[in-house]
Amino acid sequence: MGVVSLMRLKLSRWEIVMIAVLAFGILYQGLVAVHASPIFMARVEGKSMIPALYDGDLVVIMRVGGGSIHAAPKYASTPGDIIVYYSRSDGYLIIHRAIAKAYLDGKWRFLTQGDNVAVPDAGQDPKDPSTWITEDRVVGKVVVRVPKVGLLTLPVVRAFILIALVIAVLVYLSERKKSSSSLFKGRIKATFKRLLWVG
Repeated sequence: MGVVSLMRLKLSRWEIVMIAVLAFGILYQGLVAVHASPIFMARVEGKSMIPALYDGDLVVIMRVGGGSIHAAPKYASTPGDIIVYYSRSDGYLIIHRAIAKAYLDGKWRFLTQGDNVAVPDAGQDPKDPSTWITEDRVVGKVVVRVPKVGLLTLPVVRAFILIALVIAVLVYLSERKKSSSSLFKGRIKATFKRLLWVG
């Protein structure tokens, strides 16, 4: 009965959406937990990459070797990859385009610049590759952009969504209980009427 009933299970759109949201959340948390994963997600903050990336966008970042990062200015026929790297001064993650690259002292080095900024990133001299970002500071390159979804990662928004989901599940369960209860009552009435009619 268990296998057959599972095969005949029909889910409403609401149930499918809830399962999809939960599956995505579990998958996302799994990727975050396994930080060694070659793919992870981040939220864009700031305006230095407009129009390629906007504040609040969600990006999927893939770990790649320095040799496979394409570097070219934003206006090139094939613009350079947008990379994520650790800044020298404070260790924050920066997301900017690789506009040039060079192989120096056994490491790939990248000259980076925001699309919405007129000059390369601070501390990088376009004429001196030894000042560029080394590949060991590069986290990866952006492979997918999802507009404004990154706002969902803000703590206030996540708390609001969690509360809304809990309320939605409680309302759904309450309605489902009411409908199954009324269905059960209807079956009892029908059975009782049949018994009275037959008897």
